[in-house]
Amino acid sequence: MPVGIFATILILCLPTITSRVELDEFEQQNRNLFKHIWHTFSLASLNLPMILQLDPAILVETPLGTGFAIMVIDYGMHQNTCWIVALQENGIIKHFDCNDIILSTNYTYGLNLTRNTNHPVKGKKD
Repeated sequence: MPVGIFATILILCLPTITSRVELDEFEQQNRNLFKHIWHTFSLASLNLPMILQLDPAILVETPLGTGFAIMVIDYGMHQNTCWIVALQENGIIKHFDCNDIILSTNYTYGLNLTRNTNHPVKGKKD
């Protein structure tokens, strides 16, 4: 919502107030109205996807091979997370569903040391 529209609504809601006491009383009486206006027109109510740039990139395994995850897009609770991966073999950037991504083995940090043969990506023959 543009700031101008929000300011117009706010000005129309405010009566002529001459003192701080009157402003506090008005604020108490209309607190729910302001909360409703703010919640209705805030960015959180727009359900925009959240994009996270991974820095540093994370080494992952995908159905197309090993690559570096460079971004994650979260579309909300009703959709799976989308991972944007730069493939190591040819540098192509691809989008993968979160179910298709596995963290590569990292011996330094002790991550993913056991091979998961039940996962579709790991189940393939190396």
